[in-house]
Amino acid sequence: MCRKYIILATFIGAGVFLAGLTLFRSPLFHPSGTGAGGFGVSPPQVFATLAPGDSYERTINVLRSDAADAQAVRLKVNTPELAGWVALMPAEEIVFAPGDYRVTFKVRVTAPADTEPGSYYGSLTAVLKTTGKSSGVSLALGARIDLRVKVAGDGRTVDKPVTGDSPGPRLAVADSALYGRLRGFMILRPQAAGEAYYVDPDDQVIHYLPDEASAFRLLREQGIGISDRDLAALAAAGSDPAGAALRERLKGCILLAVEGAGEAYYLNPGDNERYFLGRPADAWQILKRTARGLSENDFAALTAAAP
Repeated sequence: MCRKYIILATFIGAGVFLAGLTLFRSPLFHPSGTGAGGFGVSPPQVFATLAPGDSYERTINVLRSDAADAQAVRLKVNTPELAGWVALMPAEEIVFAPGDYRVTFKVRVTAPADTEPGSYYGSLTAVLKTTGKSSGVSLALGARIDLRVKVAGDGRTVDKPVTGDSPGPRLAVADSALYGRLRGFMILRPQAAGEAYYVDPDDQVIHYLPDEASAFRLLREQGIGISDRDLAALAAAGSDPAGAALRERLKGCILLAVEGAGEAYYLNPGDNERYFLGRPADAWQILKRTARGLSENDFAALTAAAP
């Protein structure tokens, strides 16, 4: 008698499991066009060190794996304490156009002039709302960006804002025309002990990279997601017009293989070649080898620094 009930319970349990598995794999849970699991942000944090009254800006990449449809992303600051500190630009809602795998927005953090010294924490979310074509069921895929602001006081000077593990300052660009020719390049200052910098391809800033470990962290932070299909298109760009257009759009960027193990690549604007960035030491050598030398006069013009 007990054996009969055990067999019956086993069949019922197996049926429930298979039905649940079928439901999970159905359009109700993964409607066409949602790119389930293929939505995220890079970098997932904004870290800044500020003096009271100072501001800091950071560009955030919002990524999706399915670019078939137009989709809106709603941005929201979740921490009331920092709500008055944070501005989202261009708006609190941004839109993926059909064919777009990436859109960007800027976070501007301003420490009020009367802020007490200390560390302040918060977060904001990016929510992608989408509707299944076949079912009409709405889903909301979300990603979180952590905020951490350290405010100094007591008359102490504060270095230019840096992000989390970034080792050196972000230098503002003074010459837009020169920036346009150098955006996305690694540059070296051979007349200044070979100091290395990365010219941000999206923001008009330059990242100082003093050593291999910190450079690797920063470049990973700057990475944008790319599908395996688009990586293959970049490899065939010489014979494929679509691949060539994609290469032109992404040149100078650090690319992360989101469908793989997060492998990093640098698309060098100097020779239009894709370089794999493996171990920190290997990545550092590749980036220095592909860098463009810059005279002290040009560096001074680019950053308005004294030559």
